[in-house]
Amino acid sequence: MPMNGILGEPGKATILINDSVSDLPKVQFRDAMHMGHENSGQISVVVYRSGDISYRSTVRCYTRQGTAQVMMDFNERPNTDASIITFLPGEVEKLCVLSLVDDTEHEEEEELRLLLGSPRSESPFGASIGKQNETLVKIMDDADKAIIKFGETKFSVSEPSGAGQVSMVKIPVLRVGDTSKVSVVRVHTKDGSATSGEDYHPVSEDVEFKEGDTEHYIEVEILYDGVREMREAFTVHLKPDENMVAETQMNKAIIYIEETISMADVTFPSVPQVFSLLQYDDTSRARHTPPVAGYPVVCVTACNPKYPDYDKTGSICISEHINDTLTHYRWLVSAPTSLDGVTSSMREVDFDTFFSSSKIITLDSVYFQVENTLSLNLD
Repeated sequence: MPMNGILGEPGKATILINDSVSDLPKVQFRDAMHMGHENSGQISVVVYRSGDISYRSTVRCYTRQGTAQVMMDFNERPNTDASIITFLPGEVEKLCVLSLVDDTEHEEEEELRLLLGSPRSESPFGASIGKQNETLVKIMDDADKAIIKFGETKFSVSEPSGAGQVSMVKIPVLRVGDTSKVSVVRVHTKDGSATSGEDYHPVSEDVEFKEGDTEHYIEVEILYDGVREMREAFTVHLKPDENMVAETQMNKAIIYIEETISMADVTFPSVPQVFSLLQYDDTSRARHTPPVAGYPVVCVTACNPKYPDYDKTGSICISEHINDTLTHYRWLVSAPTSLDGVTSSMREVDFDTFFSSSKIITLDSVYFQVENTLSLNLD
């Protein structure tokens, strides 16, 4: 009741609550952008429905081409009822599936758009499209990218058995992916422990992949040098594609030349010992002394006159016809044992310079410390 006054006319008002908009079935894309790969065959995009979902609703999900072209890159979803997505009562998500065309030609990233339109509902108030009414679709094509590489990264070949003979190693150069364009790569050899002109004929040549080509072979001739030696190696390299079409991978291969002249099977009468080169002239007094820091070390076999017990082993070496000057050495070094007792694995020291080598009786001090563990193999 009013106080200090009277009711005027009209004294009654009617309030109408319009629920036809806020709870209207509304459909839209969940995300603004989607990415997919051509070789996957399709891209599935989520269409989300909100509002009153108690009714059956439909919406068109159709395509608009961009850099991606209809029939060449994807199958069209036309703006017709053939592209309708149906939401049954209670459903909030449906998939709009875009079919992709997977060809063998490599293409850069391409784009198209998916749009929503013509919403309908069994609701008496119809349906609507939300703000996210389109989504950008990007198609990647990494699987068809042209790649040129060696077939393997390691090859082994036997050295010829006689003068004037050659062995041949064939190295496959492969191209995978898109083969519709022309690529040119240069292949060349590089010395390792094997020397060009002495152990093999060097190679430096262009390999041209024409349209449709997937494989070529590089042949390298291995030479006979008549020297008994350990296994030698050189490398073969791939340069980038001159036409900048293909990517190069596995662009280095190692070729091992195996010695066919067998080393003599020799059993030394006692184990070799390692001394500092400073102690080489008096090994009997230095046999229990560690090598001196800063000096090379020397391997003294039981058939070396400098061996501490040569007075006992020398006669055996002579009777077995062991020629110590033909001995081949392989030095192995490991890092010092850590404070917690962890030891490192032995690794072979492999080098050749104009003044030194790792295959001789001595090992220069730059390749080890006094705390290092040294080991060696004899042939």
